[in-house]
Amino acid sequence: MDGVSRTSKIAVINICIPRLKLEVFRDINFVIGQFLNGNATKESTRQKIAELERTIAEIGGEALEYEEALVRKLIERITVYDDYYTVEFKSGIEIDVRL
Repeated sequence: MDGVSRTSKIAVINICIPRLKLEVFRDINFVIGQFLNGNATKESTRQKIAELERTIAEIGGEALEYEEALVRKLIERITVYDDYYTVEFKSGIEIDVRL
């Protein structure tokens, strides 16, 4: 997000935080489903859930500052247009953020 103000970066992240958490909870449900269907071991399931719990903790609540490491971990790309951003998560979800 080069060339975008710090305030705009924080606003985009705050708009995306609830969606990010929802995606992590969906991932947790998927991991549990894989285990229950016999497609994953107990240990791999524990490790993946622990990783997803750490991700939720990193996301936290409202962003007060821009965290480059978190953005790089969760977001594939942000495309800037004249009056909105399109945020594409690594999970494939896209959100348009109107300014």
